Amino acid sequence: MRVGDAAPYVAGAYVVVFVALLAYMWLIASKLGRLEERLGNLRAEEARPGAPTSDHAAGHRGGAHPGSPDPGRTLEAEPAPQPESTRDTAR
Repeated sequence: MRVGDAAPYVAGAYVVVFVALLAYMWLIASKLGRLEERLGNLRAEEARPGAPTSDHAAGHRGGAHPGSPDPGRTLEAEPAPQPESTRDTAR
């Protein structure tokens, strides 16, 4: 096969790669649009006065995990159990 004979195949390969790249970029752009829409909805819900807050809407601020105690609240420690005496009492 001469170099001149391969030109249509090389051009075809470039077209296939270009179309695949365009499809990938379209998919990423559509996903980004959906994410931005969801983020806008969450921000609007959070800004609405009197809206109930959830762990998802709060974004786990302060490093707190769902179900963990409020970071502003202090927990009272329970007294440590006292060890039983191992000494024999005098008889």
